[in-house]
Amino acid sequence: MTFTATPIDRSVMPAPGKRGGGRQSNLPAIEAFLASCTEPGVTYQMGSPDADGGHPVNRITQLRKLAGEKFKIETSPIESGKRYYVFATLNA
Repeated sequence: MTFTATPIDRSVMPAPGKRGGGRQSNLPAIEAFLASCTEPGVTYQMGSPDADGGHPVNRITQLRKLAGEKFKIETSPIESGKRYYVFATLNA
């Protein structure tokens, strides 16, 4: 594969694309899930709108950051490294 360098007039360059403009944040939904886990010692499964009922790794990372030390977050793989069932237990 070879890439070529061709000089262009900057006035004909396309406008830069927006970053992150099309996707809605998961944070409000994750915060609502954690707020609904009210019984210490009880394990709750985090539901998913996806057909397999799982969550991608980046959502689990967000959840763990928000949960902090207040919750124990556990996962069970659907597709290891990609999609997981997610469980949260409110620490006593």
